[in-house]
Amino acid sequence: MHFNGLDLNLIVALDAILSERNVTRAAEKLNISQPGMSGALNRLRQYFNDDLLTQNGKQMIPTPLGSTLSVPAKEILATVRSRLAVQTRFLPEDARRSFTVMVSDYAATIFLANVLRAVAVEAPGMTFDLHQYADIPGDALDAGRIDVLLGPQQA
Repeated sequence: MHFNGLDLNLIVALDAILSERNVTRAAEKLNISQPGMSGALNRLRQYFNDDLLTQNGKQMIPTPLGSTLSVPAKEILATVRSRLAVQTRFLPEDARRSFTVMVSDYAATIFLANVLRAVAVEAPGMTFDLHQYADIPGDALDAGRIDVLLGPQQA
């Protein structure tokens, strides 16, 4: 979702990057790939027309604008969390969701077949659209074309 040209998903990335001051650690914190987080930082840099973080020796230091964005990003996320913190119990039998999954042949053979059988029993309303593993699978995940990526870890 975009607001005034800003992908609102990037606020989460902005908070993680400014908190961690390290792209790799920010990616780990959000459980996304390092290239995905680098892409998010690049999009933030383009939107704000500012580096937001600059390299100083082995450290990443926030620019003046980056420093001023840290508190508002945290406040926005805290507001969203508090307003949407409705505790609902997940009932697999009632779940209705479709997932797009990119999967390697190996992962499909060894792992996914068993998972799909179990899900079919426990959550029959969930469906999976499977795609063959691509050369640069992280791009599809980063672009939101797939929900899940199952395969070998990228270096």
